[in-house]
Amino acid sequence: MNHNQLTFPSAFLGVGYNSCIDIIPGLAPFRLVDFFYTHSISSPVFDLVSKAFSRAKESHRVLVNSFYDLEKSIVDALRKEGILIEPIGPLISLSGDESSTHMLREKDKLTVTSMSLYASEEDCLDWLNKQEAGSVIYVSFGSMVKIGKDEIQELIKGLEGSEQPYLLVVRPDMHFMECRETSSRGRVCCWAPQVRVLGHPAVSGFLTHCGWNSIIESICMGVPMIGCPQESEQHTNFKFMRDEWRVAIGLDNWQCLCDEPLASRTKIEGKAVQRAVMNLMRGEDGIQLRERMRNLQQSALSHVRARSTVLQALLAGMQDDHLP
Repeated sequence: MNHNQLTFPSAFLGVGYNSCIDIIPGLAPFRLVDFFYTHSISSPVFDLVSKAFSRAKESHRVLVNSFYDLEKSIVDALRKEGILIEPIGPLISLSGDESSTHMLREKDKLTVTSMSLYASEEDCLDWLNKQEAGSVIYVSFGSMVKIGKDEIQELIKGLEGSEQPYLLVVRPDMHFMECRETSSRGRVCCWAPQVRVLGHPAVSGFLTHCGWNSIIESICMGVPMIGCPQESEQHTNFKFMRDEWRVAIGLDNWQCLCDEPLASRTKIEGKAVQRAVMNLMRGEDGIQLRERMRNLQQSALSHVRARSTVLQALLAGMQDDHLP
């Protein structure tokens, strides 16, 4: 491994996507498919990522939206390599009387530091107000990932089959508004105020593409997840969600679908979605996931409350280093 590249001999790659990689400091053994990778160093994506990360050692500090307890071994390994990484997250802010905030699920005690790319349909919160506590599965693939029409239909088929109330986000650029006509059990919107949705008492599950912001928000809200990674680093994120933190399950029909030589993606099939939702919302796995998520949430919130102290120490350290 050199200059942010990990090159495999062709014979190793021939073993397949389940090939195990166990030589990266700070990481438990990974399968090749769990990484963001390319088949060629001439790939534009490889060039983009390589240039971005090659500056890490040159930087005085690398600030990340994470918290130490979540990625302790990785932070320690990077620091040992001379990369001064500083977890300053979770980048969610508490307001009001923090001591009275029960599991951070009261929307009037919450603000978010990030801005949405789309206008939210706030009336989805009115719909949530009419649902039973802990009954709703929230489904969103973030602001970038695109899901095809056939897979959206499979997704809805699985959600309907689970007989669980659901709130599904289908962005306008997916050009599939027919799915807004669902049974009375489901609600479909173009965009939702995600943190407020995850913090709503009716929501107790999140089917996600495993984007980092979504993961952090779900942890802070204490909502266990179903991982459905599609591209880039999402498979790596899901590996941690499922195997390291153990606060997520996946679809049991996982397949390696290499549409482009960048990474695999998870195929969406109705039956697999149905089984996963039923398992998370009503199964034994869901009970265990919620218990672990509660513990992880408490750790996350302790870091949220300590963030001002962390930032003050960071600024003091930078001044000691005579940085501008």
